[in-house]
Amino acid sequence: GGRARQRRLQTEAREELLAAARVWPDTVIRDFLIATLNLRHEAYARAEEGFRRCVQAQPLVAAFHQGRGYALLGLKRPLDALEEFALCLRLRDDTYETIKLVRNGMKEVPGRSIKDPVYTRARELVDRYEKPTHEYRSYSRGMSWLMPGAVWTARQGTLFTGPYDRVVAKQALGVPVSENGLLLVDRGALAGAQLIYVEVAPGRFARAQFARQIWSGLRSASRNIPLAPIAVRGVTFTPVDLVKPAALKADQAVTIRA
Repeated sequence: GGRARQRRLQTEAREELLAAARVWPDTVIRDFLIATLNLRHEAYARAEEGFRRCVQAQPLVAAFHQGRGYALLGLKRPLDALEEFALCLRLRDDTYETIKLVRNGMKEVPGRSIKDPVYTRARELVDRYEKPTHEYRSYSRGMSWLMPGAVWTARQGTLFTGPYDRVVAKQALGVPVSENGLLLVDRGALAGAQLIYVEVAPGRFARAQFARQIWSGLRSASRNIPLAPIAVRGVTFTPVDLVKPAALKADQAVTIRA
């Protein structure tokens, strides 16, 4: 009948999309694409497994926690899902989408569990942010994924792709040079960065952004300096003691004592 034919066509379409996702060259993005397809077709256990591998590989990508949260909701594990959504908000508090994730995730938690520490922490976290004056609206026709940089949108019946084919994480040592969250970092580690995080305590990360150039006395030569300033919001550092050099000249080394 008509329903059987429709199910057969859906199965064929799913297999074609899965086949396309399986040939993606990067293993993390491949797992992500396959997990989103499994989520779309309510194969929640396989989706959760795939998103979990993504999280283990790149724990600072909010989209991977987002997907695992959706899969955990499908598996009737609302507290575990809420924990993932709260991680999304900590990683990406620059969009109301993550606040919506946490608020909607809280609604899925049954009344008998609202005193659970996971729920309490999520409520305290979301209460730090101003509630928008209007209801959340989505202007895309598909699901938006919180990938670094611009979100990736997946429409029903298609395999979405983003502006890059892999996620690369670089690490560098930051040297605090002011109390108001200013750090100096290897410029090469920041090249092409879509997002910057600073580990301010073991397992605790804060968002950072490129700061205005702070080099005084250097103009055209400043682009040759191998360090770049970044600013961390809401964090206070004890700055290192900078050795004040004589009048700066082009190509002169800047000495930092830590």
